[in-house]
Amino acid sequence: MKFYICSGTSLVAQCEALAGELQGAGHVVTSRWHSGLLGNPRLELADPALKDRAVNDLRDIYKANILIVITKNGGRGGRHFEAGVAYALNRQVWLVGEPEHAFHLLADRRFTNVNALLSYIKRLPVDSIEQKVLAEIRKSGGGTLTELAAALDMEPLDVYDVCVLLIHKGQITKKDFYEA
Repeated sequence: MKFYICSGTSLVAQCEALAGELQGAGHVVTSRWHSGLLGNPRLELADPALKDRAVNDLRDIYKANILIVITKNGGRGGRHFEAGVAYALNRQVWLVGEPEHAFHLLADRRFTNVNALLSYIKRLPVDSIEQKVLAEIRKSGGGTLTELAAALDMEPLDVYDVCVLLIHKGQITKKDFYEA
């Protein structure tokens, strides 16, 4: 499955830890705001980079099958907008914590806390994304991330994430793909 995690920036460390747990279980995390890959997760409204961050977040939501909303953490409310986008895209929305407004009552699944969410996710089957990437590497003999992504109809960053996971599992080495 492909997850987007949204929450207030006060819980950035918890979100990044959740992302690691999801990736470790074989899932893809499309959200990048919490990872530091896009810089400081907390930008002020006057920061000109904030608009680009919002566009990147929307792209990341579009790639996800499921949006995880973690509530009760203050902030400016971007997670509410992100949940609305997910509903509009007909994505599943999973709520962790208590509902903060009427639209949270529409969540497809509700969990009392992150541990309950992880317990549920660990019982789910993992998409065959790892097997697809591994099969393509074996079939093609490797290649650049861009070539692998095109062959798999995936984003290069998603292929990279899966390759890193496969390296950690000892199923491939960095020699099996290269960055171009």
